[in-house]
Amino acid sequence: MFQFHGQASGSTVAPTKPIVPREVYSALSDRVKKRLSGLSFRGTIRWLPAAACGLLAAGCLPPAAAQRSVPFLVAVRYPVEPLCTGEAGDPGHRLSTDFQRIRELGFNSVLAAHLADDRREAVMQAARTHGLTTILTDPVLHRYCLAAPVDDRAVNIEERLRNVSAFGADILPLVLHIGEIADDDGLRRAAHIAEEAAQCVPSLPLAATVRTDPPLSGDRLRHITPIVRVCEPADPSGPFNPPSPLPQPGMMMIPVSGRSEDLAESVRTWLGMYHAGLSAGATEGVILDAWAEVRGRQEGLVDAADSVAVARAAAVKRILHRACAWAPHLRGSAVVPLDGWQCYDRNLRVTLFTRQHRRWVLLWNVSASGYSRSEVFLPAEAGGAAADRAVEVPGDPGVVGGRVFDARRGRILVPVELAPGDAMLVELFASSGGAARPD
Repeated sequence: MFQFHGQASGSTVAPTKPIVPREVYSALSDRVKKRLSGLSFRGTIRWLPAAACGLLAAGCLPPAAAQRSVPFLVAVRYPVEPLCTGEAGDPGHRLSTDFQRIRELGFNSVLAAHLADDRREAVMQAARTHGLTTILTDPVLHRYCLAAPVDDRAVNIEERLRNVSAFGADILPLVLHIGEIADDDGLRRAAHIAEEAAQCVPSLPLAATVRTDPPLSGDRLRHITPIVRVCEPADPSGPFNPPSPLPQPGMMMIPVSGRSEDLAESVRTWLGMYHAGLSAGATEGVILDAWAEVRGRQEGLVDAADSVAVARAAAVKRILHRACAWAPHLRGSAVVPLDGWQCYDRNLRVTLFTRQHRRWVLLWNVSASGYSRSEVFLPAEAGGAAADRAVEVPGDPGVVGGRVFDARRGRILVPVELAPGDAMLVELFASSGGAARPD
């Protein structure tokens, strides 16, 4: 969903110049280059099919407008000001040390919270050094989204956007978190920021934290990636409570509060919260909240002794492994209703995801304390197309292939055995007559 959009070239092709751009031409195989050599505008009609096939085979057919995609984000919120204020010596040293540890845990991004303008350069430099994508926050725009000033014109939105974008000119990818949307007024202000960004910095992706209860109405979030907060069960022995579905694919924020060092409990709780966010359509990335403790407010992964306990590190890696294993399948997919499924275990939830012609079903045990050992019957039609088999998608990266479940008597039987909070993912396929086509 995050993409950097550049300006499309409006130049025309000279009659004697190649029609393939130089950067694309350099990526082609020697065989394709030989066929394209000397290709001119007059030969376009004759050679266009061959040229198109060559470009597709090389995997580099350029889109209409230049785009730079942001990777799937597995991030941790890093409160810059509370951690670096009063730091002896160079606060950049603390940033570099923490960012190295963040990278070693498996994160590829940081959400830089409580970030003043004069600290932005140090944060960006530390992130670039350790290969981290940065999700920046702008305090002025953040406050603007939370509560508008008396006069909206008191905030120069274009100036703030250009200021953020300037820091990311050579350190892309960069994402801007513009604040929290709690009501219709916040939605209006966020939409206004998105409109300004589309005019002055179209290459800067925007994200915002949203509340889904009550669900947001309208399509004004279409240019902003929503981030939904996932709550842990109110009762440790009760069920997880997933958020309402997002209006479009978004990200999830998982609070890692508490001081339990029990490995099984940490893995069960955080993994269950990940599946809760996923079932709401948060397929674009994961943010853990937060890295370190902000005194009196937030407990994070790092304890008072500035170390990450083994149990908490293991729980983090479990979430990140699952997210990265399923991201190539679910990223960009939307949650749609699925009718006709059956299961006798009331703790089992089923969510259907679709993207173009592909379909996946998430089978999730919402209980925080009990195992789910049951059978799920999936309908032979889902997402507007037939389905006659389901193939399990492994939940760990590097694992190839999974179990195959064929349809019998008009439905697909999937046996499940899931620990508390755990889930499995299957992809639906149709027979050759109506096969689900890959993207």
